Parts: sequence; structure tokens; C-alpha cells
Amino acid sequence: MRNVPTKPITKHQILQYMAKAEEFLNAATSSINEGMTVAGTSLAVHAGISAADVISGVRLGKRSRGTDHMQAVALLEQAGKEGKTGSSILKRLVALKPKAEYDPD
Repeated sequence: MRNVPTKPITKHQILQYMAKAEEFLNAATSSINEGMTVAGTSLAVHAGISAADVISGVRLGKRSRGTDHMQAVALLEQAGKEGKTGSSILKRLVALKPKAEYDPD
């Protein structure tokens, strides 16, 4: 995926995405600890997506603006060591999203 649609991001926006990532992560942890694994998984995915915006914002000055979350994965791969690590994690999280949010099982 070479042509990832992006949008410039400001330092203020990066901080906002960081706060969102932390809130989603805290809620995911609480949900999983309470046995609500579907909600916890969904929240973890959203935490990862917000964290991706933080990493690509800090490293590249932009974030993915596409509707396909794999575009955020592709952009992260360009964001240095942290981006490569984050892209691997986000790729696994994004794969969980359909089952957690859309499948009836």
C-alpha cells in the first residue's frame, strides 16, 4: 500500500490522540478484567489506532486519513523503529476488529 492518504497533524492534535489512546487502553483493560472481552477487544483496537496517529504524527508530522486501517499500518511502517514495532502490533489488532465488532459469535 504505497499511496496512503494522509493529513498534517499539529502538536496539539498529537496530544489529543495520546489522551484518546490512553483512555481507550484504560477502558479496554477494565473491560477485559471484568470479563467483557468483546468490548475490551474493540477498545484495544481503537487505542491502537489512536496510538498509531501519535507515532506517525511525532515521527512524520502526519497521520493516516483513510478509512482502511491497514493504511495506518502502512504509514506506521515509515515511522522509524517505533513505527515498525507499532505497525506489527496494529496489524494484529486491526485483524481482530471485524470479529469483535461485527461478527455475531
